[in-house]
Amino acid sequence: NRLAVATGLTFSSDVHSLAAWANLIDGIAKYHTYISWAAQDLLFEPFFEVSAWHLRYVIGSWQETEELIWARENVVEGYDTPDRIADVTHQMVSYKLFNDDGVSVHSGSAYYYYRPVTLQTIHEIGGVCGAISKFASGFAHAYGVPALPVAQPGHCAYIWYKNGGWTLGNDVSGWDSTSTHWGIQYTWMRPSVYFPVMNEAQANLEEYRLSEKMRIASKFADPADVFEILEAASTVCPQNFAVWEDMEMALQEPTLRVETLQELLQDELATYRIQVA
Repeated sequence: NRLAVATGLTFSSDVHSLAAWANLIDGIAKYHTYISWAAQDLLFEPFFEVSAWHLRYVIGSWQETEELIWARENVVEGYDTPDRIADVTHQMVSYKLFNDDGVSVHSGSAYYYYRPVTLQTIHEIGGVCGAISKFASGFAHAYGVPALPVAQPGHCAYIWYKNGGWTLGNDVSGWDSTSTHWGIQYTWMRPSVYFPVMNEAQANLEEYRLSEKMRIASKFADPADVFEILEAASTVCPQNFAVWEDMEMALQEPTLRVETLQELLQDELATYRIQVA
């Protein structure tokens, strides 16, 4: 079960409630909630199509169940589709440095009148980049669409799963200056550009899995043979970044024969020439 795997991985560390950060989200309860919503056909197609890795960025939502229900009940008409849902934030959240009584957003809880920072509260009072991006992620999660807030220099953006890939929203700096928000798990490295790379790696799950099995097996092989195994793994799934990391270390192995490296590279070059021709 993809969702069960995603839940186990995500809740191996604490998942906090945005409404009240001291409160932790109950992973088991959230799992059963999504199973129920799926049975009721309340979720969009991506929920049923993506991998367990993608679902980590659904089940790990910082919103309580009641907030996600509120989101579905109050979404702006026309945005309740898989390719528009996260961007509803720009229709429902006013960018406001000060609330209606002149309190700065930098005052913390006072900005929200000491209310829990729910999706409804953000909708009613407004906020700046962080509120806009977390609201976008929450609305995507309400429909089972992967999404998460991400960090940019002096700014908070969001990424979400749209039309088979990851899209950057509320962006000011581009992918190169975007990293995973604190409090959210990530694969390989923190820069968010690794999300689309992993997405490409998992486009063919069988090849990605085989590549990973080969990478893991290489750790138990003769040191002189590790590079050859990893080179084959990189051919099976070129987007598996972890393989390239391990390959860099394997190149430093003193027992790696130069002849072996030359033969492998010549084979790769020959294959490339055939493909180009």
